[in-house]
Amino acid sequence: MERWRSLYRAALREYEEQLKLAIDTRAPAAARRRLRPCGVFVDGPVHDGVYRRERDAAAEERLIDLGWSVIRIRYDEDWEAVVARHRSVFGGAV
Repeated sequence: MERWRSLYRAALREYEEQLKLAIDTRAPAAARRRLRPCGVFVDGPVHDGVYRRERDAAAEERLIDLGWSVIRIRYDEDWEAVVARHRSVFGGAV
């Protein structure tokens, strides 16, 4: 649970920094890009079942259709590797 909280706080800090850049008219145009919402899912063992996987895929598809990015972190996955792949979301967390 603490690991999840740490990732959540890091993602929130990174989003706040990106938001500041997005609205700062003095920042370079590249930094003022449109922020894309991102859903981060932390999936426990219950998500290994067929029914839950299908539900998760449908929810993910709906979010993507709405313009969201989606990151899934499995309980048995290397969280540090996920964070490293998604620095734009988590910053330098973990």
